[in-house]
Formats: sequence, C-alpha cells, structure tokens
Amino acid sequence: MAVATTAIKGVKTGLKLAKDVSSVAQELDKFFQAKDVIENEAKKEEEQAKKRKSVNQQAMVNVLNRKKLREAEQQLKQSLYWSGQADLYNELIRERARLRKAQQEADEQAKYKKRVIIERIRDGFVITGLLSFTAWIIVTLIEMILGKGK
Repeated sequence: MAVATTAIKGVKTGLKLAKDVSSVAQELDKFFQAKDVIENEAKKEEEQAKKRKSVNQQAMVNVLNRKKLREAEQQLKQSLYWSGQADLYNELIRERARLRKAQQEADEQAKYKKRVIIERIRDGFVITGLLSFTAWIIVTLIEMILGKGK
C-alpha cells in the first residue's frame, strides 16, 4: 500500500510542477503496478485464510486495502482531471482493460493447450493398453489353435 501511496504523491507532485506526460506516466505505472500487487496479494491471502482460523480478520484487512486503493485511484483520477489530463487517464484505463483481457485470453488458451496435451497423453496410454491386450489375446488364440497352448 505504501508504494501506491508514494506513486500517487509522485503523480500529484508531477502535475503541480507541470512535468511532462512521460514522467507522470512513470508514476502512474508505479501506482497501477502497486495496485496489481496488492490485489494479487489479497487473492493469495484469501486462499491462505481458508486454512487459518482468522478469516474475519483477513476479510477486514482485504476490504480496507481495497477501499484505500479505490480512494487512492479516485484521488489520482481527480488530480489528472483537474490538471487537464483527463484524456490520459481515460486512455490509460481503456488500454489497461484491453491488456488485462488479452492476458486473460492468453492464460485461458495456455490452460486449454495444457489440458489437450494431458488428454492426448492419457488417450495414448489407453489406446496402447488396449492394443497390447488385443495383441496378447490374438497371440494366445493362435497358440491355442496351433496346439502350443496345451
């Protein structure tokens, strides 16, 4: 949370000093990276909290962190809007959503490919087993017919 707060302060300072968009963009990047890290940590904590007894305490921490993030993002949005860079913020949000969707699709595609490979390997083992069993039966029948199986 400290990284997100520091990044917001950096954006506000950059806007007050009328720095160029690239330096402000770096601070925005830091903020959104921190936001992603905090969200991912919250998800991990939720998974771990299922194993622990202090679920209520973890829920409170997660909710408060998300609330702080929403407030920080709202402050960031207002700072950019008031500095005349609303289009930068809106474009950033759209691009972020597009990239997140693309990443989710790539993740789903990777999971699908992994599942297909596992299914093909499993099917290969089943087919190999059935063919081996069938070959054994045929060899046994041939031996019986020729009289070697006595």
